Amino acid sequence: MREIKPHAQPNGMLDKAVYYTLNQWDSLVYYLKNGAVNIDNNAAERQIRPFAIGRKNWLFMGSPDGAKAGAILYSLIETAKLNNVNPEGYLKFLLEHFIDPDADEKSLENLMPWNAKIPDEYPKPSLTIEENTS
Repeated sequence: MREIKPHAQPNGMLDKAVYYTLNQWDSLVYYLKNGAVNIDNNAAERQIRPFAIGRKNWLFMGSPDGAKAGAILYSLIETAKLNNVNPEGYLKFLLEHFIDPDADEKSLENLMPWNAKIPDEYPKPSLTIEENTS
């Protein structure tokens, strides 16, 4: 790439491509050496899409406390999805098993989607989240 750059027309498409490649060289080498690294961030983009879409709705949360409650709700929903737990069933489970706001950390940990013992009568996930394997 360094050998090609001097021969590329300044500000031409090849020059821009070589410049981009050289700027990303360390990341490219890291990707090639570590097979567990995804080549793109599509999984992360999919996770934040609901927030981007809901951005205008947040203007109508009414107050900072309402915005905080909304953030907590979105966090619970996305955490449930990531743990292959149906968000609707999980929220129903949480609401029906109200917890003391002064509960200790252990009690809260037991209600997290990865630990919660959600009974069979609650809705199950209708689909699973697939990771990007490309």
